[in-house]
Amino acid sequence: MVEHSIAEDSVSVRNIQRALWGEDGGSDRKSGSEALHLAVKLGVALPLTQRDDRAAEHMYTDENVHRFDGLDRFDWETGSGTGPRRSAAAYRQVGDPRYETPEALQRRLALLRAPSIVRACRQFWDTLRLDEDGTMHRGQYMEVHRLLTAALAPEMDEAEWREAAEEDYTDDQRGHTSINLARSIMSIFEVADLWTDSVEEWQYVCFINKLYRRVTKPRVSRKSLWSQAAAAAAVHGANGGVARVAGTKLGGGRGSGSQGASVL
Repeated sequence: MVEHSIAEDSVSVRNIQRALWGEDGGSDRKSGSEALHLAVKLGVALPLTQRDDRAAEHMYTDENVHRFDGLDRFDWETGSGTGPRRSAAAYRQVGDPRYETPEALQRRLALLRAPSIVRACRQFWDTLRLDEDGTMHRGQYMEVHRLLTAALAPEMDEAEWREAAEEDYTDDQRGHTSINLARSIMSIFEVADLWTDSVEEWQYVCFINKLYRRVTKPRVSRKSLWSQAAAAAAVHGANGGVARVAGTKLGGGRGSGSQGASVL
């Protein structure tokens, strides 16, 4: 489980102001998510999470990165919300001073401690089937980063992506020599914090889940499972036999099998 420990007053508006500008008012801003930079500086830890077994049954793929239809479209792909349709490049370059005030940053820091958001972020780790005390090796990080970039910023060329990936890999280690579960969760949260035009918990969760679906797929498709089930039913149904296929129990008809298979 992810360790949880934080003093509530460490994310007070006053402490955020000190972390942002220092006692003398000098700026200490860095690139990336200001909220995550502050979280690391103020020692914000994450809430407890359990391994997501459903995520472990998924794999990374580029098959869905350009899925522009249905519920998995991003706001800049649909033109939803306010304003006209925007490109991904324009969207990620737009800043909003409303989200940079100490009060707004306090709200964004609180989102990093929201269990629903942390669970959504953890999906990316569990899909790699890594242990809680394990580390993500560089090759795994680069593959996930490549897919996230393809989904969010498809206009980036190979050279631009490699430069960004190397920089992000260093940043996401947060001063350590590897990326563990907590730092992996922080890296996904940072993506959501930079790309979500809101400070609402449900919108962060929605964005993270949408991004997850764009870069993964089930290791065994539903179609494949049902094909196996149908084949098993055809073999065992005639004599009323029972077959277990991929964890699904299928039984034949009452004795003769003439009524077909039923899921029990």
